[in-house]
Amino acid sequence: MKSEDKKKIKNGLIFIADIALNVAILFVLVFSIREFFVAPFQIFGPSMCDTLNNYDEECQDGYGEYIILKKWHYLFNEPERYDIVVFHPPHKEDTFYIKRIIGMPGEEVNIRDGNIFIDGKNLEEEYLNEENHGATKAFVKTRFVVPNNSYFLLGDNRTQSTDSRTCFENEKFGCEKDKATSFITKENIEGKAWIVLWPFEYSRVIKTPSP
Repeated sequence: MKSEDKKKIKNGLIFIADIALNVAILFVLVFSIREFFVAPFQIFGPSMCDTLNNYDEECQDGYGEYIILKKWHYLFNEPERYDIVVFHPPHKEDTFYIKRIIGMPGEEVNIRDGNIFIDGKNLEEEYLNEENHGATKAFVKTRFVVPNNSYFLLGDNRTQSTDSRTCFENEKFGCEKDKATSFITKENIEGKAWIVLWPFEYSRVIKTPSP
């Protein structure tokens, strides 16, 4: 084989190796971004209407808005009341929910007369629509004491939300199931809801009230 042919083969191999290296670097970057920084999430169901998944003047029952999660947010910050988060309950590792943090570690949450009381004080919930304001049903339990490093969460659409009230089960006696719990820990949180990306005409930054 001529030296010129050997040089061409060598240059070709270097070119292929360079492409492979760049593809590998790109893969690592994309994986790192999705694993540690931001990630997409598509909302399913009506549990956060009217705040999320409510467009074209209709609360969506199935898959709807695509949002971006800030996965890095809780690496540097603690969860706060009113944060909207995507998480999985401790007993449902592969099932993801989107709800709003209501009860903080060590607090006593009471549901009374359709309202939420935190340590005896009526919680202001300006984000609820007219249908849900003052319409929080207690189901079986009315009092919840939030453990340390744990949080109590509710959907904004209280009449159609599977949340801490039923231990994230689709039945009012869900908390009686084995391993069921009304609370999640910080470790169960995938990220904080940040931006509505799609539908584009409804794209926006997701704002939360100050705690």
